[in-house]
Amino acid sequence: MISLFTAGFVPSLIEPRRFWAWPIGVYLGQVLFLLGATVFWVVTDGGGANLVLVGVVLMPLFMWPTILGAGIGAAARKVVERVRARAGRRQR
Repeated sequence: MISLFTAGFVPSLIEPRRFWAWPIGVYLGQVLFLLGATVFWVVTDGGGANLVLVGVVLMPLFMWPTILGAGIGAAARKVVERVRARAGRRQR
Protein backbone atom coordinates (compact mmCIF):
# COMPACT_ATOMS: atom_id res chain seq x y z
CA MET A 1 0.00 0.00 0.00
CA ILE A 2 2.79 2.43 0.89
CA SER A 3 4.63 1.74 -2.36
CA LEU A 4 1.47 2.33 -4.42
CA PHE A 5 0.83 5.59 -2.54
CA THR A 6 4.42 6.68 -3.17
CA ALA A 7 4.17 5.72 -6.85
CA GLY A 8 1.34 8.24 -7.21
CA PHE A 9 2.64 10.89 -4.79
CA VAL A 10 6.21 11.44 -5.99
CA PRO A 11 5.50 11.92 -9.72
CA SER A 12 2.61 14.25 -8.89
CA LEU A 13 5.00 16.48 -6.99
CA ILE A 14 7.06 16.76 -10.17
CA GLU A 15 4.16 17.22 -12.63
CA PRO A 16 0.90 18.12 -10.86
CA ARG A 17 -1.05 19.16 -13.98
CA ARG A 18 -1.35 15.59 -15.24
CA PHE A 19 -1.63 13.84 -11.89
CA TRP A 20 -4.30 11.51 -13.29
CA ALA A 21 -1.76 9.93 -15.67
CA TRP A 22 0.45 8.48 -12.91
CA PRO A 23 -2.09 5.95 -11.57
CA ILE A 24 -2.83 4.87 -15.14
CA GLY A 25 0.88 4.31 -15.74
CA VAL A 26 1.21 2.27 -12.56
CA TYR A 27 -1.78 0.14 -13.57
CA LEU A 28 -0.44 -0.46 -17.08
CA GLY A 29 2.98 -1.34 -15.69
CA GLN A 30 1.44 -3.92 -13.38
CA VAL A 31 -0.64 -5.39 -16.20
CA LEU A 32 2.40 -5.67 -18.48
CA PHE A 33 4.39 -7.39 -15.75
CA LEU A 34 1.48 -9.74 -15.04
CA LEU A 35 1.19 -10.66 -18.71
CA GLY A 36 4.96 -11.18 -19.03
CA ALA A 37 5.06 -13.34 -15.92
CA THR A 38 2.12 -15.37 -17.22
CA VAL A 39 3.77 -15.98 -20.58
CA PHE A 40 6.97 -17.04 -18.82
CA TRP A 41 5.02 -19.34 -16.52
CA VAL A 42 3.09 -20.95 -19.38
CA VAL A 43 6.28 -21.48 -21.43
CA THR A 44 8.31 -22.95 -18.57
CA ASP A 45 5.61 -24.95 -16.73
CA GLY A 46 3.28 -25.76 -19.58
CA GLY A 47 0.15 -23.99 -18.39
CA GLY A 48 -2.41 -24.57 -15.71
CA ALA A 49 -5.04 -22.32 -14.16
CA ASN A 50 -4.64 -18.79 -15.48
CA LEU A 51 -6.17 -15.96 -13.49
CA VAL A 52 -4.73 -13.05 -15.46
CA LEU A 53 -8.13 -11.73 -16.50
CA VAL A 54 -9.34 -11.77 -12.92
CA GLY A 55 -6.25 -9.84 -11.87
CA VAL A 56 -6.63 -7.28 -14.65
CA VAL A 57 -10.29 -6.73 -13.78
CA LEU A 58 -9.80 -6.54 -10.01
CA MET A 59 -6.56 -4.54 -10.02
CA PRO A 60 -8.28 -1.14 -10.45
CA LEU A 61 -10.06 -1.74 -7.14
CA PHE A 62 -6.69 -1.89 -5.44
CA MET A 63 -5.34 1.23 -7.17
CA TRP A 64 -6.95 3.61 -4.66
CA PRO A 65 -3.66 4.27 -2.80
CA THR A 66 -2.04 5.40 -6.07
CA ILE A 67 -4.97 7.65 -6.95
CA LEU A 68 -5.01 9.09 -3.45
CA GLY A 69 -1.25 9.66 -3.50
CA ALA A 70 -1.43 11.38 -6.88
CA GLY A 71 -4.18 13.72 -5.69
CA ILE A 72 -2.37 14.59 -2.47
CA GLY A 73 0.92 15.10 -4.33
CA ALA A 74 -0.68 17.44 -6.87
CA ALA A 75 -2.42 19.40 -4.11
CA ALA A 76 0.81 19.66 -2.10
CA ARG A 77 2.71 20.97 -5.12
CA LYS A 78 0.06 23.61 -5.77
CA VAL A 79 0.18 24.73 -2.13
CA VAL A 80 3.98 25.01 -2.28
CA GLU A 81 3.75 27.05 -5.48
CA ARG A 82 1.23 29.44 -3.89
CA VAL A 83 3.40 29.88 -0.80
CA ARG A 84 6.45 30.60 -2.97
CA ALA A 85 4.48 33.11 -5.04
CA ARG A 86 3.32 34.94 -1.90
CA ALA A 87 6.84 34.96 -0.48
CA GLY A 88 8.14 36.36 -3.76
CA ARG A 89 5.57 39.18 -3.71
CA ARG A 90 6.43 40.08 -0.11
CA GLN A 91 10.14 40.40 -0.88
CA ARG A 92 9.58 42.97 -3.63
